Amino acid sequence: MRTKKYIGSLLVGLFIILFFLLGCSGFQSNTNPNPVESTLTSIVVEQTVISLQQTKTAMSRPANVSQPEPENLSSTVQPVVVATIAPAPVIPQEEPTQPLITPQSPDFDTWKQTARILLYEDIVGVPKVRRFVKDTLDKIALPYTDIGNAQGWLKDRLLYGGEGGQPWDLIIFAVENRAQISGEFFDYLSNWMDQGTSVIIEAWYLDKISEGKIRPILQECGIYIKNYSGGGSNMDLVLWPLVDTVHPILTEPNNYLSFTKGAYFWDKKDLGDMMDLTGNGDAMLLVGRKVTDKTHNGALAVCMGGQLTMQTFSSHTYPREIMEGAWENYIINALKVRYSGH
Repeated sequence: MRTKKYIGSLLVGLFIILFFLLGCSGFQSNTNPNPVESTLTSIVVEQTVISLQQTKTAMSRPANVSQPEPENLSSTVQPVVVATIAPAPVIPQEEPTQPLITPQSPDFDTWKQTARILLYEDIVGVPKVRRFVKDTLDKIALPYTDIGNAQGWLKDRLLYGGEGGQPWDLIIFAVENRAQISGEFFDYLSNWMDQGTSVIIEAWYLDKISEGKIRPILQECGIYIKNYSGGGSNMDLVLWPLVDTVHPILTEPNNYLSFTKGAYFWDKKDLGDMMDLTGNGDAMLLVGRKVTDKTHNGALAVCMGGQLTMQTFSSHTYPREIMEGAWENYIINALKVRYSGH
C-alpha cells in the first residue's frame, strides 16, 4: 500500500516538474523560439518518462525475482517535442536611392558678372567724343572685351571667340561713325547668333548693304530697310515709343526713354535708316516716326525672340543720359535672352 502511495506521489511530482518545464516554454511565445532550449526540454521529458517507467517496474517486481535488463525505451517511448516556429528570414533593407545632386545655375545677377561681352564701338576714332556704350558698361560694372574701332581685332575675335575660344554671350556692334565696315562681318555675326549669342547692332547705313551679307538676317527678322533723310529741322529727329507696344527694352531697368529732344551731330541729310515690317518674321518695332504706326518707319526693333536688337539712328543725336539709359536696357535684356537659353 505504501508502495502504491509512493509511486503515486512520485508520479504527481514528476508531472508537476513536466508541467513546469512545458509552461516555461509557453511563456516565451512573444519571442522567437530557441531551438537549443526546445531540444533540451525534449531530452528532459524523455529521460523523466524513462525514469518513471523504471521506478514503477522496480517497485512492483518481487524481491526474489532477478531483474531483467531494462528495455531500450527510446525505441518505444516517443519524446514529447515542443513545436517550434522558425524565425522569419531577415531581408536586408536596400539603402535609399540618393537623388542626383546637380549644381543649380546661378541667378541672372550673378551670371551676368561673368558674361563674355565683345564691344566694337567705332566712335573711339572721333576725338573728344564720349563713348556712350563703353560708359554704360562701366556704369553697370559688367566685364567686356573692348577692341575700339580695330577691325582687324574685331575679325580675330569673331573668328576665334573669347579667351580660350569661349563663345561670346553678347556682341555689340556700335557702328556710329561715318566709316563703314565690310559686309563679311555680318556673316560672322550670323554664325554667332546661330550658336545662341545675343547681338546689338547700331548702324546708320544698313540701306546701303541690305542686299548684301546682312540680307539673311533681315529676311529672318522680317525687316525692310530704307534710308531716312532730314530737311535740317530738329523735328526730323523726333522719335516716339509706339502706342501699345510693350517690351522690357522700353521699361527695364530704365522705365522712361524719350527720343523727342534730338540735335544734329552728324550729316543733316543722312539721319540713318527706317525699318518697315514685312510680316515674314517676328520683328517688333519699338520706337518710330509715327506714334500710331507699329509696322512702318521704325528706328528701334527687336527680333529672333529678342536675340537681336537693331538701332538705325546715331546715339549721339540724343542726350547722353537718355542714350546711356537706352543702352543699359539693350544690354540687360540681350543678356537675359542669352541667359534663358544658356
